[in-house]
Amino acid sequence: PPHTQIMKVLTDIFTGDELVSDSYPNFEAGDVFYSVTGTLVTRAEGDYGIESNDEEGGGVDANSKTGLDIVLDFDLQDAGYDKASFVPMLKAYIKRLADAKKAAGVSDEDVKAWQASVNAAMKPLLPKLGDASFYWSKSCDAEAMTIIAMWNEDGKTATFYFWKDGSKEVKC
Repeated sequence: PPHTQIMKVLTDIFTGDELVSDSYPNFEAGDVFYSVTGTLVTRAEGDYGIESNDEEGGGVDANSKTGLDIVLDFDLQDAGYDKASFVPMLKAYIKRLADAKKAAGVSDEDVKAWQASVNAAMKPLLPKLGDASFYWSKSCDAEAMTIIAMWNEDGKTATFYFWKDGSKEVKC
């Protein structure tokens, strides 16, 4: 029988919006985040990431868009945060996730352990948040997941951080 590859798509647990799939490079699942590498691309109108568009004449036209492939592919929206405005929203989001865990029957002890792992995962990111970009899913729900994108040194790629407990894996 032919082997078929099953793709995983992450959806936001609060909105149901698709966030990203495991088809991107360096898709890794950690304790707190899924981290994924996005690449800066320029796409002409109607270019859906197909390998070669030579028949279209190449070059960049006036209707082209430049952005990170994950942002373009999943219609992520710029949340407009800076570090100062992101941190209070982050605290509210972590509380919302903790409340969802409790509502799902997770013990207070396990929620506290999860909160400690969140703090440990955020500690190395906090000093770098001034250089981060922040995104919402296409529904722009400020109370749902805010995705963190940290630009890499090459200036052409960014590492995206998706909250593991704020997302659900859907197999396609």
